[in-house]
Amino acid sequence: WFKTNDPQNNPTSFFNDTTNLEAWYRFDGGATNMLLDSSGKGRSLTNNGATFDSNNRITGNGSLAMNSTANEQYVSISSLNPFNIWSSNGNGMTISFWGRFVSTGQNGRIFDFNNASSTSTNPTVSITMYIGTTGNLSLYILNNVQTFSQFTFTGNFLTSSFYNIVWTINYSNSTGVNATGATSTVYINGVNQNISYDKYIPAGTTWNYLWLGRGAWTSAGDGFLKGNIDDFRI
Repeated sequence: WFKTNDPQNNPTSFFNDTTNLEAWYRFDGGATNMLLDSSGKGRSLTNNGATFDSNNRITGNGSLAMNSTANEQYVSISSLNPFNIWSSNGNGMTISFWGRFVSTGQNGRIFDFNNASSTSTNPTVSITMYIGTTGNLSLYILNNVQTFSQFTFTGNFLTSSFYNIVWTINYSNSTGVNATGATSTVYINGVNQNISYDKYIPAGTTWNYLWLGRGAWTSAGDGFLKGNIDDFRI
């Protein structure tokens, strides 16, 4: 989270947690080292065509880039269970990153953690944030119990500028169709967006895919991000 009105030129943090991280991808050090996990948990990324970009970055010497002229460029996280993180000690889960979005075919996923049985099938459980065709930023939690809904932020984020985005999913032990308490808090460039969104992460899910830069719905160009991700933390 950043306390400046100009986060790209002055990324001064007032919340910079490096001790409670489950995964931390700085995307520094070139094409090989950019895949390393700095959290100490050993969750290195697997690459599928994404590249190291030393020109467009916020922290360190590079960022993760998905080429604006090609599809199917993304990375995968290994061995991570979002429910266990979210429910541990009742602290919830926070995902933070810097994102630069230059173009999108349709609903380009910044990240998508899901239980799809294969890369060509739709999941029943998913935690997702994506950029729409008109540049709008949206998020949703699909848990196969509550009625599906998503939250969309106003404005066009396809500006080729970096945005600092922080999404906290607060913990609640309330479950079922009418569950309450798992509210979401979102900061964009340090500003609380004061959203109203209340979806929980279900137990017993097998998280088959943990993607940065793609989603489960990839037909007709849907699901692949075009742009950059830097300093991604869970």
